[in-house]
Amino acid sequence: MKLRVLVSAGLLGVLAAFVGFAFDWTITAHGEVTYEMPGEPSTITVGIGGEEAPAEDGLPQAGRQLRDYLTSRGIALLASSTGDGLPRLIAADPENSIPWLDASEAAPGDVLLFQDTYSHRQWESTGTGPFLPAGATVRGVITSPGGVDDLQYVQLLADDTVLPPGTYVVNTRDSEVLNGLTSLLATFGLRVHDSRDIPLSEFLLRDPLIGVTVALFAFGLVATATHWILLSASGLQESRIRRQHGARSSDLTRRELAGRLPWLGLGAAVGVCIAAMTVALVGREPLSSTQWTFLGVCWGATVLVSVMISAGGSYAALRPRKEAADAT
Repeated sequence: MKLRVLVSAGLLGVLAAFVGFAFDWTITAHGEVTYEMPGEPSTITVGIGGEEAPAEDGLPQAGRQLRDYLTSRGIALLASSTGDGLPRLIAADPENSIPWLDASEAAPGDVLLFQDTYSHRQWESTGTGPFLPAGATVRGVITSPGGVDDLQYVQLLADDTVLPPGTYVVNTRDSEVLNGLTSLLATFGLRVHDSRDIPLSEFLLRDPLIGVTVALFAFGLVATATHWILLSASGLQESRIRRQHGARSSDLTRRELAGRLPWLGLGAAVGVCIAAMTVALVGREPLSSTQWTFLGVCWGATVLVSVMISAGGSYAALRPRKEAADAT
């Protein structure tokens, strides 16, 4: 019986571990789409050709007008260009809300290089780089967020920044603010192709990987609960004898649960470790601290849910039947 509990809990631990990995991978994917923008981010995809013709004297101050709008609304912006633009992120963060953007000593137009990029290595060896804007000052090196791919640096929005077509990410879902932003971009000769809000909660709910792994874990719970109920039912004769000598169903349930609990916890831990080693070997890199945290939470949740199911199943299987009570 102990071996059966160990094996069934181990298989359940494997399923629980992949639920944890699914959450980790989905959160990472969300960070890549939004460049780890905090809050409830929205993305705006723009191209060339705004509905309003840009004023000749307005374009040189497009960056300043956009920065003033963001400051008045208290929101941050990250923009990446498409096509043949510079491999950079354009950033404006008036409230210092982007955690990875350490721009306390930087001024508008300054550059912060992403660590270990080609531009970072070139700048360290030669003091310049082929992708750096002319006249821009490099203020330091920062760790890149998720989703930057081959982008080399972030440049703070300057007054004369030419706003490129591409993807603009802001940390708000407010439709009024987004409409004002798209209208402003249109005056700079940019046309909105797509706008959508992607808060993390909705991103998790819509992700099919999480849905599949949670469903498999639920099926595993049902199968495990059925197996444990049958295990409890196999000891009905012994339980009936104990009950005739004064034992109650709750006492029998606690006794059975106490015998299962160590093997249940050990089996779940073994299953989680097997899943972790499998992912690490396939990915050929060690797991991150965040992933181990997710796995720890999944192990604890597995043990807790399993204990509840085991206790309920055992009580249902061990309680005296009406027919037996009538026979006695």
